[in-house]
Amino acid sequence: MKRNPAAGGASWYAVRMLMLASALCGATSFMMYSDIIARSLASVLSPEIDPSYTGGEIAHTFYDPAGDDSGYGGLVYPTHRDFRPGSLDLLRYTVHEPVWGARWQEESEYWQFVLSFASGPAAVRAVRVYIDVDGDASGLTEPRGSGSEGLAFDPSHPWDYAFALSGAEGVFFSADGEIEIPIRASALDGGKTLRIRIPLRDRRLHFLYAAAMTRHYVYVAAWSPWSRDSIMSAGAGAASDRIGGAASFFTPAVFDIASPTKALQEEMLSSFDEENFETARILPIAVSLSGNSGSAQAGGRSRKKDEASPGRSGSSARYDSETAELLRLASIEEERLQREKDRAEWISVKESFDAKSNDAEDLVALAGAAFRADFRAEAEAALDEAFSRGHDSSPAKAYKGALLALKGADAPPLAAVSIIADAYVYLDAAVETAETPAETLAARLCRGNVSLAIPEMVFGKRSQGASDFLAAAAAWRSIDSGNAEDIARCYLRAALCFSDSGKEEEAGTWFREASRLAHESEAAGTPLSAALRHELAVRGF
Repeated sequence: MKRNPAAGGASWYAVRMLMLASALCGATSFMMYSDIIARSLASVLSPEIDPSYTGGEIAHTFYDPAGDDSGYGGLVYPTHRDFRPGSLDLLRYTVHEPVWGARWQEESEYWQFVLSFASGPAAVRAVRVYIDVDGDASGLTEPRGSGSEGLAFDPSHPWDYAFALSGAEGVFFSADGEIEIPIRASALDGGKTLRIRIPLRDRRLHFLYAAAMTRHYVYVAAWSPWSRDSIMSAGAGAASDRIGGAASFFTPAVFDIASPTKALQEEMLSSFDEENFETARILPIAVSLSGNSGSAQAGGRSRKKDEASPGRSGSSARYDSETAELLRLASIEEERLQREKDRAEWISVKESFDAKSNDAEDLVALAGAAFRADFRAEAEAALDEAFSRGHDSSPAKAYKGALLALKGADAPPLAAVSIIADAYVYLDAAVETAETPAETLAARLCRGNVSLAIPEMVFGKRSQGASDFLAAAAAWRSIDSGNAEDIARCYLRAALCFSDSGKEEEAGTWFREASRLAHESEAAGTPLSAALRHELAVRGF
């Protein structure tokens, strides 16, 4: 019995690996309660932190779709190695309330903005943020400089103030040219996050403490020190110092803008008119501030809900509750049918297996079928035999690590910690030695599901788990880009990991991406599984 990983796709290694999380949730009582106790102590012992230390209260977080870093739809990254995939893909734009009277800060009066991207580094980006702070007709409708980005703004909302970043260095300036203040962004998380604090010590900026409704034009281009306005130009073909994929001389040299959908972004960036020499025009996003200077000093931890936040009320809440219950019941039936399918596969593989075969890959395939059907002893025996024959492939290590972790769930507390540590030796090795997308998928899903299932306060593996699920989603896309079910499930698992590790904004991005795939699939007449839709529904997505 010979399995072909290339022909068989990812299913040979990992098509049912996502069930591991539920299997691993049977951790020992001690481990579960230790997690609860640790969280309770953390909540009691952690002092309340004044918001002015961390940037002020969050006024608004805008979630931009992932994977829309192609501008009008066809832009291609420069070929220079520093432009890594996702480095120009804006995921979130967070605006804080302006702060005054902050203690022990470099600036006691400031306005903080945070931009989050799919990957680093920060040095390759030219970030531009133009803000209409008063809603009147004063201001400008074109970017400052020579207009090298090739776009203009909505005449109904001209900008009053802006900041421009070239890498980490930048400047804050006013439309009338009266104010210009050097600024510097702090690059965090390997360049995936940029934090900008605009000093407000100039009295002419103090009116911002009373600002209420503001509108923001946010976009990301490729940075080049040799280009006009530090924005790399676009041409038909990409080069180390040139963007590729431009459809016209008027194509905006912008990879991503803050827009609720990819389709709207592409529509706006394609709105140029060559015949009349008109550049593309983009629309702003609305950000509501408190308009109360005292709010920045309040000790509360409240957060305004952004426009895309989940949550229902009244009849909508009842409808969502009923829908979630129907999905829950349907997911139970799905699970039953899947168990029957897995057991049937196990019987078929077992019957066709040749015990005299010298092909260790057959043993790994046998172990995989046993694992999916929850025959752990048979899976472990097959893997041990494969290892004894010198076969230590990445999938074999992944299965071995997952099986060890399951043993840890049934072991006494101290032994469980040791067993799970041993499991990660195999899981880490599986990730490090994976060579193909299918092997990467198996290794990342195994390690990710273990990281999601074990107590976070004991092992601290949720952040690693989130990275594993996002890597697994990328592997799925390279194998089968149309596989919305498994890609969405990876996004959902990543969101759960981020949420458990206290990274709620990152969680929000991937909950929304999973929800987007679910809605798109339903609109196309191919709804995703009831189990996945139920998990999203109970979380308000």
